[in-house]
Amino acid sequence: TGKGIPSMSDDDMLYRHVGNHKYSIVLNLSPFIKTNKLPGNSRLIKLYVLFGLYIARLWRVSDNYMHISPALHNFLHQLFNPFFYKKYSNYFAGLNHERVPLFEGNKVYVKHKDVENAKRFLFSHSIFPDENLLFLNPDSTSKFTQVDARTLAHIIKESLLSGEISRVLLGAGYSYNGIEKIITALIPHHIRKKVIVVPQMAIGVYTALIDFCEVFVSGDSGPLHIAASKKEFLSPLYKPRNKTSVVSIFGATDSRTYGYDSHLRSHIPANQDAPSKVFLSKAPCRNITCINKWGKSCRIIRCHMGRNPKEISHYIAAYFRSVKHEYSEAL
Repeated sequence: TGKGIPSMSDDDMLYRHVGNHKYSIVLNLSPFIKTNKLPGNSRLIKLYVLFGLYIARLWRVSDNYMHISPALHNFLHQLFNPFFYKKYSNYFAGLNHERVPLFEGNKVYVKHKDVENAKRFLFSHSIFPDENLLFLNPDSTSKFTQVDARTLAHIIKESLLSGEISRVLLGAGYSYNGIEKIITALIPHHIRKKVIVVPQMAIGVYTALIDFCEVFVSGDSGPLHIAASKKEFLSPLYKPRNKTSVVSIFGATDSRTYGYDSHLRSHIPANQDAPSKVFLSKAPCRNITCINKWGKSCRIIRCHMGRNPKEISHYIAAYFRSVKHEYSEAL
């Protein structure tokens, strides 16, 4: 439910799901799940200690990709190599990477009705899918990663004043309920009408909306990973664009672990046919323990120090100009 640690209702949902399916093996990578309550005869394997050590090793070897998605992909393939291959010579010596299939990025699948509902939402606000749209997700699950409202309002204001953007879609807060109202109130009246609040909706509709936008801006959160994933529409009537530039703003967490950047060292790009960009604050105390933000109890939050909202808004405006230039050249 987006709170970091599973609630009782989350646990109950998981137990029902496992109870309704006959799994041979259940892999658990979360130390917060009470796996002793899992029903059925499924064989349970607890991997969170091993995976934690694996991530710590990647942190020390800075040349490796630390991002959670390829890390999990490689970890599972290396862990189960002995079960799928007859040769064991290099497994314990070097965790043979040649046997691990190339990580091709995450994908997300969208139903036909979700694409229809996304288009219906745009049309209800007189927005057409070929407009220059900026989608901003203001929400996060932790105060250590939550981008402040003034920074987000500045990004929206400057992006609209640049004249490169038609409309801004502003997501409604879930963890930080009502943050969209605070942000909207900080935007000048004469451009506020260009900001459309996106209410809480089905995840498939939200995903389709992202695909209609040129740029998606977010802090470290779930919607960031949805935006970075390649979209697959489960309908022959619609073809996804997969051309959304993903811009992420990071505080506590090291952006190499959860962010996407097309040019920064030790980062992976978003799985989109568009550049991705990370803006990382200058937190003086960021370390590997910041991955588990729910275990932090900092009295003074310094995660967002040194952030420059002008740099972010200038980048977004420049990207929209480059897209417009490429389009005019194509014509």
